[in-house]
Amino acid sequence: AAIVAGTELRNVRVDEVHAGPVGGVAPEMQIDVTPLPPQYGWSSDPELLLVRFGHSLTCRFDESEGAKTPITVFHVAEFSAEPDLVVEDADLAAWIQTNAYFLVYPYVRQTLTALTAALGLPPLVLGYLRRDELPDFGAPAEAPADDEARRA
Repeated sequence: AAIVAGTELRNVRVDEVHAGPVGGVAPEMQIDVTPLPPQYGWSSDPELLLVRFGHSLTCRFDESEGAKTPITVFHVAEFSAEPDLVVEDADLAAWIQTNAYFLVYPYVRQTLTALTAALGLPPLVLGYLRRDELPDFGAPAEAPADDEARRA
């Protein structure tokens, strides 16, 4: 509860995209989406928490290797944090896996729809995220930090 009360989403941006080559297009394609383990770190501004979420997609219209299109997309969410916010690693991990992921998910949905359409693939439209369908990331990893970064 302290993390929810002590943070606020400020920005979500696409951080990195790897796509292609496009292995072919068909009206009926199978698209598998795999959430990647998130990473987090404090920026050089001690009141800014950065959380990086990734998703890997495989788009295919048959089982041959040449018919597959790999896509990997990373988003960075910037959360402002109260200056006196002190949290345990386990609490931060739980917050990232639930609350933070729910906040970022609409941006992920929009990006994946636009990106697949821009690649000439059938647009991927992800469904709503439900609590009982949350991916199990395991413990989010702390991203490598520079000397000025604040650690939770």
